[in-house]
Amino acid sequence: TIPNSVTSIGERAFAYSGLTNITIPNSVTSLGSRAFQYCRALENVTIQNGITTIEASTFEQCSALATISLPNSLIYIR
Repeated sequence: TIPNSVTSIGERAFAYSGLTNITIPNSVTSLGSRAFQYCRALENVTIQNGITTIEASTFEQCSALATISLPNSLIYIR
């Protein structure tokens, strides 16, 4: 669980972790490059309104990723 006090998720913050599901709260406005890289067990991602930027390779090699919901607040995907 990511607390509402978090405003950004930095580069490689969760890379290579065993996460399976994640909900990114509306307090987070950006996802750093390779933030979830090689999270091969990651299946579902819910990004709540607030995110404006998703950097390069954020979900690279997330081979189990089945669903990802993107909010209307999203402006930029590198």
